[in-house]
Amino acid sequence: MKLNKKTQNVNKPIEEAVNKLLSYGIVSNGGYIIGFDSESKQIANNMIESIQRSGICMAMIGLLYALPNTQLTRRLASEGRLFHQASRSVTENDIDQSTSGLNFITMKPRAEVLQNFIRVLNVVYNPSHYYGGSFLQG
Repeated sequence: MKLNKKTQNVNKPIEEAVNKLLSYGIVSNGGYIIGFDSESKQIANNMIESIQRSGICMAMIGLLYALPNTQLTRRLASEGRLFHQASRSVTENDIDQSTSGLNFITMKPRAEVLQNFIRVLNVVYNPSHYYGGSFLQG
């Protein structure tokens, strides 16, 4: 995440931070994003393992979306990778990131990014895993 200048979540292991919150009776949700250029081939397994080991009960898993007026959007546009008409709007100023999907050309094959996304969703939200089984078996 250092490459993406998201250093707020690299200082401490996620499992340790979530366990500290849980020790105070605070439940933690987690936001996970797939689609970064710097992702390893193991991104799906790493996310699944992180969610399982940390005790995050509600994992919000999404595809990377370059929001308007951000450093990511400017970089992708300068590289000729941004789809300018890819977004669906809920209102004039609100973009529906969930149904718009990846709004740029990915460095990895797009199918691989989408397969990783679907794998994480299928494993994490499989009822037998979500309610007490092992994520890593799925």
